[in-house]
Amino acid sequence: MSGANGLHLVLLAALLSLALQVFYLMQVGWDSLRPHIPALLGHGVGGLVVLAMAWLFYRWQRELRLGKGFSELAMAGFAAFFSGILSVGLRVLIDPGRLSGPALWLFSYYPLLIWVPTGLLLYSRTLSLGAKEVQATRSHVDGLQAVLAFSEAVTLTDGDALVREIVAHSRTLAQADSVVLFLHDPASDLLRVVAHYHDPAIYSDEYIQRMVTFSCPRGHGVTGRVLESGEVVLIPDTSADRRVVRPVGSGVEPPRTSLVLPLKVHGRIRGVLRMTRTGINQFSDVQVTVASIFANQAAVALEAGELYQSVLRSARTDHLTGLLNMRALHETMRELLVRREPFSVLMIDADTLKQVNDSLGHQAGDHLLTDLARVLQHEIREVGGTAYRYAGDEFVVLLPNQDREAGLATAERIRHNRSCCMIETAHGRIRATVSIGVAAYPSDGSDISTLLTAADQAMYASKQGGRNQVRGSGLLDKATTQARLAPLK
Repeated sequence: MSGANGLHLVLLAALLSLALQVFYLMQVGWDSLRPHIPALLGHGVGGLVVLAMAWLFYRWQRELRLGKGFSELAMAGFAAFFSGILSVGLRVLIDPGRLSGPALWLFSYYPLLIWVPTGLLLYSRTLSLGAKEVQATRSHVDGLQAVLAFSEAVTLTDGDALVREIVAHSRTLAQADSVVLFLHDPASDLLRVVAHYHDPAIYSDEYIQRMVTFSCPRGHGVTGRVLESGEVVLIPDTSADRRVVRPVGSGVEPPRTSLVLPLKVHGRIRGVLRMTRTGINQFSDVQVTVASIFANQAAVALEAGELYQSVLRSARTDHLTGLLNMRALHETMRELLVRREPFSVLMIDADTLKQVNDSLGHQAGDHLLTDLARVLQHEIREVGGTAYRYAGDEFVVLLPNQDREAGLATAERIRHNRSCCMIETAHGRIRATVSIGVAAYPSDGSDISTLLTAADQAMYASKQGGRNQVRGSGLLDKATTQARLAPLK
């Protein structure tokens, strides 16, 4: 029963009251009207109370700030109950001598039989609506608490952790059986699953595996249409909605409610978040509102996380060659030393960079460095190594799980590749040989500074020995080491 229906019920009771009075007067005759004027006045006052309470309700409705329907029923019920009691009370006070006889008794007390039950009925409905209001408020508060918990737990340092947090808090917020997070791939214009949750008690392993590899083009199905329109879509029954696209082989599904929300920030849709619950019409208006707020916050977090990762990559990357820089080198070496696993360090110097810069210009020198970076990445890919731009014309290569002998073999392949190939530049063809020094953990040092110094000394020995060579730090003689260290004193 709505608030408007409650007011209609009060009006119906008033009309019934009037009809009973007319019926009684017809029975006793119009000539007997005068003795009953006080009773009629009492009932009239009761009717005026109804009108007054209705007027007060419409005047106070916004000030009361109660839910729609709840306040209307409360005021209508109060009006019905109060006017019934008042009309009988006035009847007894004004004309107490008219209480004898069944017909007169019914005429005197029938307002109690009409107005009081009407009021009680309205109040029972008011309590029911009030309970729903409380439940909706509690649901709203729980949802906002979940949004707050996400903002406190979110981390921007790890993209995988961020998407897992979004799915976990979505599940808590919506009490969902299934949550799927799609991110938009601009290159292919597809939505791809990056994180998901499916209740194993409801969804089969086969269904989950199909969902993991599921991708959705723009405009295809509900998810693709949300990517295209940027609007929230609520599907009360997925089994009856033809827009829903299911993974191949998923079979017949039970009725479910699905809430699909765009992850939109600054007008750009970064992805789509889909929450599903078993059953029909499982999401209330409050839950949809809170979920929309959460989706906006998740989109902002994804945007901030991408910006953070971009800044982090920029801080760890050499802009000319695209290789990692010295900062990233030190971070990786610290990790390798903590694991106490053997690894080799190659210090590589471009022998002819200064001559190229002086004779052909710095653009040709930059071309030489970028080509050397390309060669390094190609040669170390199979052995799982990583190349770094160290400083100027020097590069460093880390080779995990390789001792000095393995490191010397890899260094020799790099040297041979450079020595037998010419580099095409805008200023002509140039030959760019390299000198390489090799050091190994733990035989040549147990800390970053010692290992880099050992590899640097071996590289210097290669240059002193005629360039285009490879030397290992364990093969250095005392005179070479002293000659390398002399300028540092």
